[in-house]
Amino acid sequence: ACVARPAGGGWEEGWERGGEGRGGGDGPGGGEGALSLGAPAEATDADRTVEVVMYDDYTYEPDGIDVVADETVEFVITNDGKVVHEFVIGDEAVQEEHEEEMAGMEAGMMMEDEPNGVSVEAGGTKSLAFHFTEPADLTYACHQPGHYDAGMEAPLTVS
Repeated sequence: ACVARPAGGGWEEGWERGGEGRGGGDGPGGGEGALSLGAPAEATDADRTVEVVMYDDYTYEPDGIDVVADETVEFVITNDGKVVHEFVIGDEAVQEEHEEEMAGMEAGMMMEDEPNGVSVEAGGTKSLAFHFTEPADLTYACHQPGHYDAGMEAPLTVS
């Protein structure tokens, strides 16, 4: 497996983002006014389960997900395709950063699973539990080479 982590550390350090850019400090968090978007959770704590299917035509089903702040969701993600796909939750800055990290990788290489995302082999299924703490306009996306540029992204709205 290939490891894709933010340059300053890992998502384990809080997955927070400061106003403009990433803020100071170690990892993706730090800086004044950091906004916590959420945190990994246990599937047993989920308020509900959302099934997501990924396809080789660069689409997801459903093509958008709505959650509420303080909700814990278990995503059960199935790759119905013949190539590796990802399910990465984040705002625009997180998605752009992850896209840059994955750009140098060969097609089919898999990132290490992170609290906000998983790589799923063709025909496989993984689950990801996440607790959303603040209202936000997020997306879930795939960053296998060429997939994000082809539009493999969908809105995840936290109200």
